[in-house]
Amino acid sequence: MVGFLELDAYYSAAEFEADVMRLLPDLFARNDRAILCGGSMMYVDAVCRGIDELPTISETVRSACLEIYDREGLDGVTGRLRALDPDYLLTADLRNPRRMVHALEICLESGRPYSTLRTGTAKERPFTIRKFALVPERQEMFTRINRRVELMMEQGLLEEARRVYHLRHLNSLNTVGYKELFKYFDGEWDLPTAIARIQKNTRVFAKKQLTWLKKSADYTILPRRYRHNRIAPPWPVGPVGPVGPVGLVGLVGVLKLLKLLKLLKFFKLLKLLKLLKLLKFLTPLKLLVREMLFF
Repeated sequence: MVGFLELDAYYSAAEFEADVMRLLPDLFARNDRAILCGGSMMYVDAVCRGIDELPTISETVRSACLEIYDREGLDGVTGRLRALDPDYLLTADLRNPRRMVHALEICLESGRPYSTLRTGTAKERPFTIRKFALVPERQEMFTRINRRVELMMEQGLLEEARRVYHLRHLNSLNTVGYKELFKYFDGEWDLPTAIARIQKNTRVFAKKQLTWLKKSADYTILPRRYRHNRIAPPWPVGPVGPVGPVGLVGLVGVLKLLKLLKLLKFFKLLKLLKLLKLLKFLTPLKLLVREMLFF
């Protein structure tokens, strides 16, 4: 699901859901579990919960909504939604142009308020879902984000952005990393400022992901000590995918640990018994110590 779309192709969470659901049977035929790693939490939810049935947006409506946004900005889109669907604005992310424009598209295409089409009902899936999240300390996360942006710049992000600069009007390029460098090409910012803004906007995106996770009760947050495969995470044993246990590798790890502890106890026992023999302790006392150690 990487590198299969042209930059000017329209794509939505609903299309992502459909594509993944077509792909999963083939993945499950080869393995009893599939890993979805993200990314946009909305797209993860699209696969796990499903997307409400919404109308396909025509090119006419899409062009009209984008023209409103280009001409009047986010305020113009918000003003029209206030007239068409005031209930949606009560829960909408008013600073997210993509979602606001999409809501306006749905209202105009369907002739109904977008909020009335959003049922929020989860679809039945023919597989079991387990959700896990790795949540580093905030300062550690911010440090890693800043360093990641520096590495992206070292590995050619500036040249990549320059190659698509002439396509900057496309929605697919209105993303963190590209839009900041476009402002550098426009002469609005110098390069250090553009890089600093990429880092800042990535941190903001990460914080939004953390907020989403906090609102979701179905995620298991893995403790730090389980993040380097030293021991199995404490998730429940049960089926994942059509068949197969969760945490089988982790269970093997636990058994190996118990075996190691038993060996250590055995060697400690031998050492103590040799000491008892050396001191010529009575047999009843040796038996008592043996029982205490094996208890």
